[in-house]
Amino acid sequence: MKLLKSESEFYKYLLFMRTSPILKMGCLLSDNDMTVITAIVTLSITSLVGYLLCRLKILTNELSRVREILKVSEVEALRADKKRAEEANRAKSLFLATMSHELRNPLNSIIGVADLIQHCHNKRDFDRYLQVIQTASKSLLELVNDVLDFSKIEADQIRLELQPTNLYELIEHLYNVSYPIAHNKNVELTYQFSNDVSTWVLSDSKRLKQAISNLLSNAVKYTEHGTIHISVTLDLSRQFEETQTDTQWIRFQISDTGIGIPEDLLPHIFDYYTRAPEVCSKRLEGWGLGLAISRRLATLMEGDIEVQSRVAEGSTFSFIAPFQTCPSQTQAEATTLCEKRFSGACLHPISSERKRILIVDDSDDNRLIIRRFLSEKQWEVHCATNGQEALNLVLKRPFDLILMDMQMPQMDGYEATRKIRELEQQNPQKSTPIVALTGNVATEDIARCLNAGCNGHIAKPVRQQQLLEIVHSHLI
Repeated sequence: MKLLKSESEFYKYLLFMRTSPILKMGCLLSDNDMTVITAIVTLSITSLVGYLLCRLKILTNELSRVREILKVSEVEALRADKKRAEEANRAKSLFLATMSHELRNPLNSIIGVADLIQHCHNKRDFDRYLQVIQTASKSLLELVNDVLDFSKIEADQIRLELQPTNLYELIEHLYNVSYPIAHNKNVELTYQFSNDVSTWVLSDSKRLKQAISNLLSNAVKYTEHGTIHISVTLDLSRQFEETQTDTQWIRFQISDTGIGIPEDLLPHIFDYYTRAPEVCSKRLEGWGLGLAISRRLATLMEGDIEVQSRVAEGSTFSFIAPFQTCPSQTQAEATTLCEKRFSGACLHPISSERKRILIVDDSDDNRLIIRRFLSEKQWEVHCATNGQEALNLVLKRPFDLILMDMQMPQMDGYEATRKIRELEQQNPQKSTPIVALTGNVATEDIARCLNAGCNGHIAKPVRQQQLLEIVHSHLI
């Protein structure tokens, strides 16, 4: 029997044994050969089993190490989750604390001045108190609107509504709104619109105006002297890479000579809940929500916001986004749109016939305010405290206009509007305009009002001029 010198020869010999038809028939094998082969096979199997057991032990040890690593990873993941949860809780606590502070400031002004007015007999003081109430109320409304937008953005519920937008008109409007405030602070406010930029583009004008307005408001707020300049130009670097011929990358840049922002704070100014530290200035107000909203809106428009700033020298914020141009918008069409947009309802004469208006609201204060808003006109005003009362009044007499609150006891405004429309279908008559006057301002809320049968929507709180324009438009 030839001795096997290697493991490979052994495997070849075993293969020969397994495949040889002669061996399968038991031929050419002597007893000695069978004994040797049995010993070799036994030894090889024993070695193989030992090798497998050794490998199994190694694999078991490796598996144990993997399990330990996984345990460590799980612990680290849990620690990371815990840290994120703690940071989220701290952020929420900071948010609530800041919200409380920001709400209480204007509320303190309103409540305090209201007490002063009760004992005021001086006309000049009275006018000053009214101005304080109006300013505080405006700040409070802006804060509430920011919180609503914040919640929508967090829930990914904001959808852009693209429509032809006059950018020059938009910038001019922002300039006109901010100019009186800047002028009172002896700050020079200027703007420039590049000839290369298309005047008419497709955009969500409301959201674009909101994003730029947040940047401009901060510039006005934190600039005590010097200048603020608004420029609208093409962003040449991005425009060069743009492949769509009808798309312009437009840069809305706002530069000021204000207090500036520390360099270490710049990466965080667009974060939610972020407030500037006291080291910047004790005059710093606000809480960064406006900047966070502007950054999210820029992202939603597939753009970005850039900032450069130096303490005591000023800041430059740039809102950059792509816009599809509207080349078909001629100057005549633009003029027509502007005339339609700015033609107030007061330009149209009202019929001398005495109009009948129904105010439906469960709040005594709201009914009082709306009624006083309308008292200067020769209108016959009636009131109802809920939808059922409104329905009963409609059954007794016709109205020329109904101002309907949507959330009321017994019967809400949605149901009351639907029932009024059903009555009109049963008894063919002129449809009565119904305008929703409600604090529900979300897009889906407005759609719900219109689907119920309302002809329009006014968001609370409402200004007198705004209400009169809506009323006039429906009573023409």
